[in-house]
Amino acid sequence: MRRFERWPLITSYPTQTSKTEMRELRKIFTKRPPVLFIHIPKTGGSSASNSIRRKYRLSEFHIKAADSIRASTARLPHTGSHDMREVAIQDFRSALVLYAFYGRRNRFVTGHVWLQPELIDLTNAGVKIMTCFRDPVDRLLSHYLYNRYHLEDHTHTKMEIEEFMETERAKELAQMYTKYLCGRRISETMHESEAIGIAVTSRMILFPRGAILCGVHANC
Repeated sequence: MRRFERWPLITSYPTQTSKTEMRELRKIFTKRPPVLFIHIPKTGGSSASNSIRRKYRLSEFHIKAADSIRASTARLPHTGSHDMREVAIQDFRSALVLYAFYGRRNRFVTGHVWLQPELIDLTNAGVKIMTCFRDPVDRLLSHYLYNRYHLEDHTHTKMEIEEFMETERAKELAQMYTKYLCGRRISETMHESEAIGIAVTSRMILFPRGAILCGVHANC
């Protein structure tokens, strides 16, 4: 597993939820403000969002990954690179988030959605933005195991872990946090250190504006 050291986006960091963030969590369960839950894959987000959405049973909106991909493809058949197709899907999901809050007046929205600039602006309307973090190495291994043993998943791989970790797909999964916190602001030509800077800036800007970032310790 020493191969992980080659990738600067995979680093260990503390995942302890702060006292301030715990106070914000308590407000969620008592005052029930509008919440956008950014579900980063394999971080325990399903368990976390399911716990919170029970408080919003009559006003929730879940952007399902497979359904939104099919709808996005029907709306605009994807051409070009994998990155271009992914951006198109994420732009469609961002539009769904905005529609859920402004059109449907939902108060809890969740999905595998990148943190785009227009979604950050929702905090100006009182929306709380939540997400879960997990140790990056644990998250990557969990993602690999999911793709390896869930045969029905379109991302299924037959590779053993040693072979998989040498692929571009593995590097892409290792950069998941950066991708979700940068959104379309990240480009193929951007240096990794610049992308990390944008992701860190997003986290520092968001927290004073109502974001809640929870550490996850359990195996997910």
